[in-house]
Amino acid sequence: MLQYLKHSEIDFALWDHCVQHSAQQMLYACAGYLEVSTNENWDAIVEIQNGKYVSVFPLPFKKRLGEKFIYQPFHSQQLGLFTTSESKITSVSAYLSVIPQPFRKIYLQLNTSNTHAIGALPEGFSSEPRVTYHLDLAKRYENLRENYATNLKRNLKKAQQENFQVTTSENLSELIKLYRQTRGKDLKDVKDRHYHLFQNQYAFLLKNASVQISEIRKNGVLIAGALFLKQPGKLIFLFSATSETGKKHGAMAFILDQLVQQHAGSRTILDFEGSSIPNLARFYSSFGAKPVSYLSVSRNNLPAYLKLLIK
Repeated sequence: MLQYLKHSEIDFALWDHCVQHSAQQMLYACAGYLEVSTNENWDAIVEIQNGKYVSVFPLPFKKRLGEKFIYQPFHSQQLGLFTTSESKITSVSAYLSVIPQPFRKIYLQLNTSNTHAIGALPEGFSSEPRVTYHLDLAKRYENLRENYATNLKRNLKKAQQENFQVTTSENLSELIKLYRQTRGKDLKDVKDRHYHLFQNQYAFLLKNASVQISEIRKNGVLIAGALFLKQPGKLIFLFSATSETGKKHGAMAFILDQLVQQHAGSRTILDFEGSSIPNLARFYSSFGAKPVSYLSVSRNNLPAYLKLLIK
């Protein structure tokens, strides 16, 4: 039987045990990460057996104009249903059906493992396909490199001529600064509060040894950096920034190639987290990464005037 639990009713120890032993394990669904990402505003639907959580479905929410609505938190690409070997209810639709009606607006991005376990959607719900790119690092580096695109090999050659060194860092602030000076200038939807939230998420990840920042400097100046989430069997390419100098000399390609070399031959998936942007999709696929589908699900029963105000 499924139970809807308010935030105060969720046992975080039972929750994290379920997520960590689930087939869909993701850092985004850990209680601590959800706490930070939602400012402690999340409820859940849980399958409980013999006092254990055997399936969990997080429901992050916000409040606006007197309405509580479910949304996808910043820097949490996928959530959805997390099931263990003891789960008896494994259809995503069953969990969507339990979401209380007062949540009149719902938008959630499911994880890739949910795509073929969604079932017939409850009335009022619709779904949209999305895509990420995965690179399986099980083969030797030499074999993986054979699948690199010609243009990528050319960019790596440029970087090698610069004698770049990839180093690790814990300085997220400098990476954010570079991002805001470059691509971030054009993203009007990303506000100061999002960068502040990112700093809090990073503090949680760093405390739990679940994050790595790789960077390249030229004459002491940061020209490219990337942040990766680390979890068993998966590396997630969460965030990056590159200066014009970095782009010119293939610095980001070099960072990613170094990561591939380090983890080649292991049971690890490099998840590029996207993208629907054609240029990024081509860049990710140039490493031999393959598109993997996942779904977003939504329902909007708000009256017309609120649909305009709550987006």
